[in-house]
Amino acid sequence: MSTGILRRIDSRLAWLAWTQVFALPLTILLCVGGLLWQTLTLTTTADLVEIRSDSLSAGRAAAKTLLSYDHRTLDRDFAAGRRVTTGTFRGEYAKTTKDLVTPNAKKYDVTVTAEVVSAAVVTAEKDRVELLLYVNQNTVSTLVKDGRLDQNRVQMTMVPVGDDWRVSQLKSL
Repeated sequence: MSTGILRRIDSRLAWLAWTQVFALPLTILLCVGGLLWQTLTLTTTADLVEIRSDSLSAGRAAAKTLLSYDHRTLDRDFAAGRRVTTGTFRGEYAKTTKDLVTPNAKKYDVTVTAEVVSAAVVTAEKDRVELLLYVNQNTVSTLVKDGRLDQNRVQMTMVPVGDDWRVSQLKSL
């Protein structure tokens, strides 16, 4: 064989050796890194059970807080409502209670008592839970002295804020 052919074979073998020296550890590092990332970001079944339970409990309490008020304690009632909300919904809730609910509640001595009669988790992820709640609201006012019972369905989005679950969206269905 000629020396040119041997040089080419040697250079190819050297390239192959260098490729194995760098490629194999790099491949192993990428695989281990990928598995570690998956392990850290995956939500386990136990985690989902806890997320579902905690957010459902918080959602039930939040619905009662948000959908109940007494004309004699509006400031306190609506401040409690703002504490269970987050994001843009907090501002929407504050504006609605100030501009629409408060004037009518004062004018007609309105008291609304909400009771969550049933609730379920529709979807659950670690950073967002959708709930469906059946809420009975009993309204008493100067217009309806004997009271009126409204049976409502509510879709609520809960998101984690620190160690708590807060309402980020509320829709009447």
